[in-house]
Amino acid sequence: MLKKLIMSGLVLGGIVATVSAGSYAAFTDTGTATGTVSAATVDILLNGSDGTVAVAFAPAGNIIPGGSSTQTVTVYNNGSVPVNVSQLGLIAISEVSDPGADCLPASVSAVAAGLPISGLAPGGSANFTVTFTLDIGAGNECQGTQWQINTTVEATT
Repeated sequence: MLKKLIMSGLVLGGIVATVSAGSYAAFTDTGTATGTVSAATVDILLNGSDGTVAVAFAPAGNIIPGGSSTQTVTVYNNGSVPVNVSQLGLIAISEVSDPGADCLPASVSAVAAGLPISGLAPGGSANFTVTFTLDIGAGNECQGTQWQINTTVEATT
């Protein structure tokens, strides 16, 4: 009888274990989401070119004391996000040729107008101007002198 009782207990325990194990079984599934991220590009072109661009001032020659020459520069946003364009540092003026004595640096000046440019959209363009002026008090030492004017602009997001 003890043997039957033990056997009944084992059978009953097996049934309970089987039912319990079955109630903890579950179906599962997994999924993976993938994607790519690209960094924006900031790229400006000056008069349609990248890097340093030569521009022609008009009038290029025959500037007399008190005269000025202006050049318009077009900034194109060739990047993928809106940019703000600003002048980086001061406009640099250097003598390219000076057939006479030194033309005093105080006799020349240049100023940029139209900067900063805010929120220039991708594919958009805007203009700024650079004006070179020969001071009214410039003397004979400035005759025939040529200058190079460098204006550096920077685009930021």
